[in-house]
Amino acid sequence: MLDRYDSILIGGSGFVGTQLGAHLARTGERVLNVSRRPPAEPLAGVDFVPIDFENQEAVASFTLPHADSIIILIGQIGPGFDPESDRRARRTIIDLVNAQTELMKVLYCSTTLVYGNSDTPAEESDPLQAIEPYAKHKAENEDFLKKHLSPRHHLGILRLSNVFGDTRSRGFVSLVMNRILASSTEKFRVNGDGNQERDYIYIDDLAEAIASVKARLVGNDTVNIATGESRTLVSVLGTVQSVCSEKLAFEVTHEPVLEATRIRVSNMRLWEKYGYVPRHTFAEGVALMWKHSRAIKMNHPY
Repeated sequence: MLDRYDSILIGGSGFVGTQLGAHLARTGERVLNVSRRPPAEPLAGVDFVPIDFENQEAVASFTLPHADSIIILIGQIGPGFDPESDRRARRTIIDLVNAQTELMKVLYCSTTLVYGNSDTPAEESDPLQAIEPYAKHKAENEDFLKKHLSPRHHLGILRLSNVFGDTRSRGFVSLVMNRILASSTEKFRVNGDGNQERDYIYIDDLAEAIASVKARLVGNDTVNIATGESRTLVSVLGTVQSVCSEKLAFEVTHEPVLEATRIRVSNMRLWEKYGYVPRHTFAEGVALMWKHSRAIKMNHPY
């Protein structure tokens, strides 16, 4: 571990963290991943330190290196997600950051789900109307950071749209593609009416967008990391099948779901203030994901 890094990723061993760390390292940054578990594979140019931020003994013996930026990636939804555990880790992390006397940029990865239903593309200044418990938790974390992060640091709240790009990750696109890869004859179930809208961003674009915000962030700001285009679950199914040249039997269950049905967000601030426009269309991202996923399956058929 070095005395100083360009970027420290808190929870950088997951899907987004590994891709972001690799991207930053390729641009010449010195990157440190601080996480409970190591990444699936070592990343060139990314140092790793195992830390469980709920383990006070481990935290007490850990010295946070100096860094220009800290990107907080913990608390992503998934099996075993525990809001209270995330709150405890969040408080510990902010205490460590506030102990740093040098100015740092702190970027927190939230979600566009905090807006709830939006008939028109939600802008960063719009009121939050989170519906899902996960989205409400993220909104709570945003508020905590705004109140408790030392004012000598700069704060960037990054509201991420649905990220895709690897079948080993979570998300609707991964579920669909994994079912196609499995050649299963069982019908794929889509809960709700299938018209739920989401904004989907390819992982490479997400990493580049975060890097652009990090480079230009001054003071405190909130930024939608999104494409500005929403599509329904049924249309996602159609695009994935078309790109993969495979048919997938599915059924729309019409079972009620506790979630926002229309996530529409604006990415104008990302474009106008931070100079980034996603490079890939949804279909292009799906095609790259399909190529990558088929290569993995051929190398690891079982």
